[in-house]
Amino acid sequence: MPEIHCVAVLGAGVMGARIAAHLANTGHRVLLYDQDRSRAEAGLQGALKAKPAAFFLPQLARAVTPLGIDDDAARVAEADWVCEAIPEVLEWKQQLFRQLVEHIRPDAVLSTNTSGLPAEAIAAGMPEDLRRRFLVTHFFNPPRYLRLLELAALPEGDPQVLAAFRRYAEERLGKGVVEVCHTPNFIANRVGVFSMLHSLHTALAQGLGVEEVDALSGRLIGRPKSATFRTADVVGLDTLVHVTQATHAACANDPWRSTFELPDFLPRLVERGDIGQKAGRGFYLKEGREIRQLDMGSLEYVPQRKPRFDSLRSWRGWKDLRQRLHKLYYEDDRAGTWLRAVIGESLCYAAWHLQEIAGGRIERVDQALREGFGWDLGPFELWDAIGPERSLALLRREGRRLAPWLDSFLQHGDNRFYRWQGARLQVWRPGREAYEEVVQPSETLQLESCRRLHPAAYRSWSASLQDIGEGVGCLHLHSVLQPELNPIDESVIETFEAALQVVPDRGWKGLVITHDGQNFCAGANLQMILGLARGGKASRIEQVCAQFQEAIRRLRFAPFPVVAAPFQICLGGGVELSTSMDRVVAHAELYAGLVEAGVGVIPAGGGCLRVLQHAAKGLAGRRPGPFPPVQRAFEAIGFARVSSSAAEAFRMGLFDPESEIEINRERLLARARRSVLELAAEYTPPETVELQLPGIGGRTALEQSVIAFRRSGKISEHDARIGHSLARVLSGGESAAPGRPVGEDELLALEREEFARLALTKESQARMEHMLKKGKPLRN
Repeated sequence: MPEIHCVAVLGAGVMGARIAAHLANTGHRVLLYDQDRSRAEAGLQGALKAKPAAFFLPQLARAVTPLGIDDDAARVAEADWVCEAIPEVLEWKQQLFRQLVEHIRPDAVLSTNTSGLPAEAIAAGMPEDLRRRFLVTHFFNPPRYLRLLELAALPEGDPQVLAAFRRYAEERLGKGVVEVCHTPNFIANRVGVFSMLHSLHTALAQGLGVEEVDALSGRLIGRPKSATFRTADVVGLDTLVHVTQATHAACANDPWRSTFELPDFLPRLVERGDIGQKAGRGFYLKEGREIRQLDMGSLEYVPQRKPRFDSLRSWRGWKDLRQRLHKLYYEDDRAGTWLRAVIGESLCYAAWHLQEIAGGRIERVDQALREGFGWDLGPFELWDAIGPERSLALLRREGRRLAPWLDSFLQHGDNRFYRWQGARLQVWRPGREAYEEVVQPSETLQLESCRRLHPAAYRSWSASLQDIGEGVGCLHLHSVLQPELNPIDESVIETFEAALQVVPDRGWKGLVITHDGQNFCAGANLQMILGLARGGKASRIEQVCAQFQEAIRRLRFAPFPVVAAPFQICLGGGVELSTSMDRVVAHAELYAGLVEAGVGVIPAGGGCLRVLQHAAKGLAGRRPGPFPPVQRAFEAIGFARVSSSAAEAFRMGLFDPESEIEINRERLLARARRSVLELAAEYTPPETVELQLPGIGGRTALEQSVIAFRRSGKISEHDARIGHSLARVLSGGESAAPGRPVGEDELLALEREEFARLALTKESQARMEHMLKKGKPLRN
């Protein structure tokens, strides 16, 4: 297989255009085809307008060239990979390949994005050498955000092409690749759509409403926030009907085939145009500020009613998903009854079809549902959480259809499908009646394996220091109270201090700051700041800021390299921590921002200082003078913007221009460790910086902009007050002047002073309280 630099994507519809966007994100040149250039251009424009964003940066669309099949077919010869993504109509796909086969290079890879059509039928009539290079590459929409790529070759396919393409998809595209069998809908859609439809049928049978089902089937059980019916609206009820009907037709021998029979009301909704989010009405309807839900009996939209279940009051607050599932599954109220019916039947379905859809590999099913449907736990991981032995006894008493291999599992297994043997994760292999090691992708490093191999060198309430091998340590966050956000609290700062001693004592060469949770870090302890502010304790607030600043600086100037590896949500203090380290190795999906203005203050953990420093470095070649870096920093901080990607975060100036991006989250820790080792070879701690800032002249210019925004009504009076505070800090305060640079200590003192002053205002306290209660900023 050749190195893939240029890809021809055939079909500029929703899926094809977004595949093209993700290929552009990952450094490819893309030829985007449709029937003619105008349709291809329309598809590209649709991808540019997509929400969530399909491109890491809008300018990456320049790598995509819209083309027409009739006029530009010969240019397919430029492609190293030709990826077909047109609608699921067999004759259309066959005709398209017949039209292009003469132009496809003899070493190029050819693939189809199908999940519902037989690959053998699509490839019928192709030359033998092309069939050996023909693959199924089934992406999930949106392909930038859903990691799953289901991959398969024809029976006569070249195994070297398959293996090489798998490595390429993992390393270049950031995909979680699952090799699948040639069965209808492969793994993720087969099990995921079954689960969705069984949820619907069970809701109708038990009399649960739309909102009640979504309250039970979302984050409560480790599924996406959109749960069941909101997900259906997002996917489109027309799409759901099409997939369901196709599955019903293709799975004639499936014992659960009746589940794929649509309730009568669903086609009726599609007929009247109520197809979900695309139409503005489906299972939910938004009217003004009110969201109404569908009554599945009358098909009228009715007001939402807050669901009330006894068991949810007891167990909703449990942070540990596995413990929460174990409790909820065995409850006897309406919630427990519904969950047992839906989860239990889905587990039976996955186990029954395991050999057919996944070649008997449990881990493939779990990975497919995690990365294709956004489940936190795949079916068998969930089964381990609720307890296989107890749940199987209950399922047997209920008369459920159970896969025969489960009896052998209960007899010979350890009452769990997965188990750890030292630092190695093993999974039960039906048919072999034994556990086998789960093979991890190349160049990946699991923090959990490191934890099982080495005891923590230091552990506090919210952070630990862990040996991750090759003479490198990891400071990883694990908030007990807020595990999804991992804010920086006093125990995290204590761990920063402990690292200064543990790293040299253990002989570690350096430190990585990251973890394996959902989000990197959503800031500092806002509740504590609000309490101090309400008490009017300005000096104590400044003291807390000083402790945070000093803890970060001590890590920054430590005698060993420190690399931060942020991912997903990284806000406020999380940005200040990361941007102060020697290097940032960020996951491509990084939503970062210094958002303190949204809670009525400014960054006071060194954020203003470091963004100024990065702006000055990024503009140094242009010799812009002292004001442009200040202006850039003001724009990055003052509007509380959050990046839509790591690439945008770098462009905003939140991190050093020499920072790195890793496309595959599974490879982030290993890459960050490698970066530490590179720095450690000849490491010298950074020097403190002095910045040439514009002083009163620059401050005045910024304040005039703030005044103009206020007069135009774009910002509130309190927004303006925050803007004036930020202008004072970024311009260097009263002591900045031409020829007199401003040092780190002066800038950090300004940060603390303005932070405390703003925190004491009633408007800022209202913003903090609103954020803590609602999770959203208040504009007052």
